Amino acid sequence: MLRIPAIATAAIAAATLGTSTSSCVVARELSARVYHVQTTLNPAPVDRRVLPHGIESVCSRGSITWVVPVDDGGVVLIDTGYDDEARAIRHVVKGRKIHAILLTHGHLDHAAGTAALDAPVWVGRADAPALRGRPVFRSLYPRLGEFLAGVPTAQGVVHEVDGGEVLRFGDRTFTAFSTPGHTDGSVSWLLDDVLFAGDAIQRPTGDALYPAPPGFTVDVVAAYDSMRRLRDVPFRFIADAHYGFVDDAQRRLQQAVLRAHDDDARREHPPVRPTGCADDPVAW
Repeated sequence: MLRIPAIATAAIAAATLGTSTSSCVVARELSARVYHVQTTLNPAPVDRRVLPHGIESVCSRGSITWVVPVDDGGVVLIDTGYDDEARAIRHVVKGRKIHAILLTHGHLDHAAGTAALDAPVWVGRADAPALRGRPVFRSLYPRLGEFLAGVPTAQGVVHEVDGGEVLRFGDRTFTAFSTPGHTDGSVSWLLDDVLFAGDAIQRPTGDALYPAPPGFTVDVVAAYDSMRRLRDVPFRFIADAHYGFVDDAQRRLQQAVLRAHDDDARREHPPVRPTGCADDPVAW
């Protein structure tokens, strides 16, 4: 599979970037176009077959938003992608009421769409300041992203969670599990037998599970600790925010947490991979 270095994708993206009135907008567009070039050269679209429980997927500038239908005709969103206009999300939602936005964490590529969606937001307590326009992240690349591209300000009311909260929207029940490591406030959301893990657990190489890589994750060892605490949680699927669904997820999680619980975890992590999420055309 063809891959090109990030500096090359950035150069290509810069060459295609139009004019803008804001340096933050320019930086955000540049990064989004890097995602776009990577997914164009390495197509690995999210499987659009019928997902469990009627769940729908939207790929918005390299990040997946999971759309969970509710029995009254509304929806609940898990994450909101990298587009601060939420174009692809609004296209898929098609006017349905958004009961809630449940964020796995507050990084820009997962939370930017909250600025365009008038719905209440639930996010881990430590990440909540990022949704109120305050820089908060400690890992290298998210800090750089905050500096260059700004931070999102959620349109809806922001609710802070610590883990253990149970939220009900119509016939849907979501349970929050605190999974710090990728960010201090990372949260995974359980719906029936599906765990929405964001970047706390990913499958960048196929079926093997890892936390997001060093440089993006503030504490890889803490991320593995969070994964260990999920070993007794009853789920069959993990839905991450860049590569999609994985089945038989508990068995794969058990294999993942057998890795060394020290700095070896960082050395054993696979290299950064292009996102597996192929952008919906309407996102552009």
